[in-house]
Amino acid sequence: MLLEPPMRAWLLLGVCTVLVSGFLLYAYRSDLKLKVPLFYCWIGAIAVWGGILAFLLPIALDSGFGKDDDGRVLRQLILYTTGGVLGVITIGETHRKNNQEKEKNENDHTRQVYAERRSRYTKAVEQLANDKASVRLGGIYTLVGLVDEWLADGTLNPEKRQKEGQVIINNLCSHVRSPFPHAELRELFEKNNPEESIPEEDRDEFLKKQAQFREEQNIRHTILTETTNRLSNQNEKPENEEKIPQKGLWSDFSYNFSGTHFLYNVDFRNIVVNSRINFSHSIFEQVISFHNSIFEGEVFFNGSKFEKTSSFINVTFKQISFFHEAEFKGGVNFKESKFNDSAIFHDTVFGSTTSFASTRFKEKADFKGVSFTGHASFSRATFKNEAIFTDATFKKIISSVVNSPIATADFNGATFGNTADFRDAYFEGFANFSEATFGDNVNFISATFKIFDGFADFTDATFNKSANFLSSTFIGPTGFYGARFINKEPNFTLQESSFLAARFSCSVPPESYIFNVSPHSPCKIKLGESELNGKKFIIPEGTILFEPGPWGSENQDYKNMSNPAVSINTQSTILQKINLLFP
Repeated sequence: MLLEPPMRAWLLLGVCTVLVSGFLLYAYRSDLKLKVPLFYCWIGAIAVWGGILAFLLPIALDSGFGKDDDGRVLRQLILYTTGGVLGVITIGETHRKNNQEKEKNENDHTRQVYAERRSRYTKAVEQLANDKASVRLGGIYTLVGLVDEWLADGTLNPEKRQKEGQVIINNLCSHVRSPFPHAELRELFEKNNPEESIPEEDRDEFLKKQAQFREEQNIRHTILTETTNRLSNQNEKPENEEKIPQKGLWSDFSYNFSGTHFLYNVDFRNIVVNSRINFSHSIFEQVISFHNSIFEGEVFFNGSKFEKTSSFINVTFKQISFFHEAEFKGGVNFKESKFNDSAIFHDTVFGSTTSFASTRFKEKADFKGVSFTGHASFSRATFKNEAIFTDATFKKIISSVVNSPIATADFNGATFGNTADFRDAYFEGFANFSEATFGDNVNFISATFKIFDGFADFTDATFNKSANFLSSTFIGPTGFYGARFINKEPNFTLQESSFLAARFSCSVPPESYIFNVSPHSPCKIKLGESELNGKKFIIPEGTILFEPGPWGSENQDYKNMSNPAVSINTQSTILQKINLLFP
């Protein structure tokens, strides 16, 4: 039975659709795509299927082929649509190929740029070893420029840019750390007309070495200058040093200057470093300044030597900072700085004026075994956590002004939020704790106040918890006038025992010991009376008088000491003090 034309047309259309689909499937799964691009297979398949559809669909719909029939219009519409689809696909493919070509060209260009940068980097590193200073300086500027180029490269992700830049930064730091040529002759180079002290036959060689020394100074100073210029925002550079510094282009890099011999001024003011910076075991021959800088990462100055003045005024240390075993021969100023993490200063030597005035220590402040020579100011400093000054030494300096006490340890108005430990501390000169606030336990066990021309001053100090003065030694005037003990009486001795009792020198006038605490103090100092060498003293009950001179070699203690001070009533104590003060 023969099928009607429309049915036959539908059947043929289905068969053709299956054949075209099978062809495309074959093209994808066989080796044909290696010989003929899939794009052309699709073009051919769409063209053939569109032609078949244009011929068979009007028949299948029985729309006729006459001039005025719908079949003719439908056929034209299918052919136009097929042509449009082919055109769109062709345009899309052309665009895709253009993008591929563009991407290829860009990748080729990027590879060329990267290769050219690495070539310049290799050449610049080689230049750093050149004998000519101008060549070395050119290499420095090349490396600095390369860092800026890597950071500005938008084709790389931030991690890759940082990695490429860090490699160059490491090289710059390495050059700064390298041995300084002719450093052993520095003092001679810096003299006025040093060549006059050199034999005539050696002068040319000497002048040559001097020129090389100064050229290298300039090169290394250039590295630091270019670095610091990029460690703060140049567009918003502070007009004055008290403004908050802004992050610079190079702030995210880490810097290793450990073991560097700085024979030139170091100016790191107003910088921001978000990563680690290491100056451990370095030597700073000239003035250095980190004024108003911010360190987001760890900071290392441990074991370093500072020959002249050092400024760390208003510096923010957000992570742990290491200054232990450092030596500050010149004055050093940490005024108004902020330590948000532990500050490690143990066994550090401060050889001149030192200031931590108004400094804030948020975490542990470790000054164990520190040696201060001269004025050491912690006035208005804030210790929110542990303050450790065990075995610390505060040595006086000789004043040019007669009878002028020098405050070697100035903690006036300081605030200790946690434990303050001055165990075995040694105070030589004026020890000023007036108006200090001890929020937690304070420990002066075995501390020595060797004060002949000053005062151990606890005037108006506030002790919120225990104050321990066991085994402490007072060799000079001492005052607790107006002090307040909130929760507990201070410990100057063990109850019912002279063991570990505090000791007071009999070589000072009796009226130089003042223990009249504030009338508003909940707890008082229990006072007693003691006598030595014919002089009576009012000192804390149970404590001992001693004569500073004679020393017993057998028992390793002072030979001449009194019995423990015997308790007296408060009223008689006050009267005696008045009589001593106003005879």
